[in-house]
Amino acid sequence: MLLKSKCKSVLAITLISASCLMWLEETSIYAQENNTKGVILHRAFDPDSISLDSIISNVTIKNKDGIYELFKPVNASVEISNKDVDYIIVDGNKFTYDKYSKSFDGVITNTKPQKIVVHYTKVLKKTYIRNEANENTFRKFDIDTKKAELLNLDIEKKETLSVGDKVKVSAKLDIKNTNGSMPKRIGLKFANNNVSGGEYKICLTYNSDKGIYEGYLGYGLEPYYPKPYVPHYTESGAIPYEGNSKLIEVGVYENDFYERYTPVITDKEALQKYSFDAQKYENPIKNICYLGDKIKIEVKNGEDIKGISIESDCPGMEPEYDRYFIEKLDKKEGNVFEGNNRYLPFCKIIVYKSDGGYAIYTKEEYPNYEKALDCNQDKDKTYKWVLLDNYWYLYKISLGDVNWRLNYQMQTGWQNIEGQWYYMYANGKMAANTVIDGWKINSSGVATKIM
Repeated sequence: MLLKSKCKSVLAITLISASCLMWLEETSIYAQENNTKGVILHRAFDPDSISLDSIISNVTIKNKDGIYELFKPVNASVEISNKDVDYIIVDGNKFTYDKYSKSFDGVITNTKPQKIVVHYTKVLKKTYIRNEANENTFRKFDIDTKKAELLNLDIEKKETLSVGDKVKVSAKLDIKNTNGSMPKRIGLKFANNNVSGGEYKICLTYNSDKGIYEGYLGYGLEPYYPKPYVPHYTESGAIPYEGNSKLIEVGVYENDFYERYTPVITDKEALQKYSFDAQKYENPIKNICYLGDKIKIEVKNGEDIKGISIESDCPGMEPEYDRYFIEKLDKKEGNVFEGNNRYLPFCKIIVYKSDGGYAIYTKEEYPNYEKALDCNQDKDKTYKWVLLDNYWYLYKISLGDVNWRLNYQMQTGWQNIEGQWYYMYANGKMAANTVIDGWKINSSGVATKIM
């Protein structure tokens, strides 16, 4: 049986090199035999005789509108017309056949791939290097990237910012080669020493009418919290952290859920001019008292505060992020907020400001809050004095249906406490500096019978 070979003569066959012998062995193993009309034909499979252009007919690069100068791997599909191809490798990345897409799928990691290796089902392979002979085929894998530039970032009240302020932010971003299509959302990454992990991102949304990105400091915040997960409260846009927030990166999101974030500007030196400082918001809480299953909080200025919430921590809950409970307190008369207590360990107090922002205070910052919310502090008492909004109230304490639950009942009328008489109005406030029923009441509320 004769085989076609690159070796031209019988003498050449006897002097054939080791590499040529290997080629002969491989091609003879995979020689195809076809018996047609009694004639036996033999054909050797030779990868060297196949051009790359005849193998790869089309390349589809996914998400072409979202490929930026700071390039990261992108998905691609390759249509291959040669049925003997098993898979290909493009710059080290394997493309395998997908029966659903009916194409070879993989990722491209270079904007201009330089090497393609075609693997055949016959255990043979052929390597193609980018050159003039196959430039047209390689060009199908080339990726055009977009260059981004932050033209302007405007932060309202930049010189006088406090943690908890609701501050609007607008940004103008230039992304070349977008064909008029702008990313829907961008992320601004800030470095701040007061946040766990040292960094956080906020999100701005594109306003097509104005041609700018808009949002609030803190909106769509992505804090770098360690586990376990800790809730945050920046959906309304309040400044989340005090100290210096230094802009270090701008990126884009591929969808509405802050997923698949891609950095597009990382020049920290150029971005520094958009940094800002925020001062700590003065703690507005004046007093906290615990009344069984109720919590009362008095603030210094009720006009500045729209609402208050208590966050409690219940370790051991599954899943982990369900361990935190938020109780919203309702605003009562004057500067007092009142709500329910879950009898869980106190974690944070969230103060919602009238301007739409809010501030957060932890038990580490204010240990007296934790003591005030201790469920056991009144278990040995029969009554309790409570100072709220500059008025004293008197509560009688009794044991509830469950031995750890206490009942608190606000007292009215005349009350004798440890041998001294006090008068409580119908609204619960203690009388002072007045005369009632022939009794003179001093500034401390103690009544003396007028003789």
